[in-house]
Amino acid sequence: MNADIQEGSQTSPKAKRFPCGAVLVFLAVALGILGLCGRLVIKGVGGTCFDGRPESIANPPVLANAEQIEFGKSSFEPDKGYIGKLTQFQTSDSPKTVYTFYLASLGKDAWYEDHAQHVMNVPNIAEAKFDWECTTLESTQEIAMLWLHAETIDSGKTVVTLNYEYVAR
Repeated sequence: MNADIQEGSQTSPKAKRFPCGAVLVFLAVALGILGLCGRLVIKGVGGTCFDGRPESIANPPVLANAEQIEFGKSSFEPDKGYIGKLTQFQTSDSPKTVYTFYLASLGKDAWYEDHAQHVMNVPNIAEAKFDWECTTLESTQEIAMLWLHAETIDSGKTVVTLNYEYVAR
């Protein structure tokens, strides 16, 4: 028995160590890819910093069974440098279903819910605010905000109002 190995030891004389040099090479290559063309991400969610702005910033999705869809100017005065829009429609879905749809759909485009602004979620009303932001070394912060209001009316339908604004290009 090898004198360097104590009896019952878990180390074998043939045990291999992972080379530190390989880890450093991997990290250098990964950072090189991330920094390609100066597009190193400082802040962001998901991969949208590399993919550009998602379509949902200027054109949020609507439910498949949306009726009486109307588009217009936001009912809020947008901040300077922002474009404000409004989308309104009716659906047979409940406010909770509408909220769940936007949480999932916008989440796929790296939007996140601003829980500090979560206003209400009761059986006949759902309200929430969603944000999208990303900063790269080559550009200023790109921001979009969407306010959701879904409310059941007397007919049993749910009226959905989306007020949203985003940084103009």
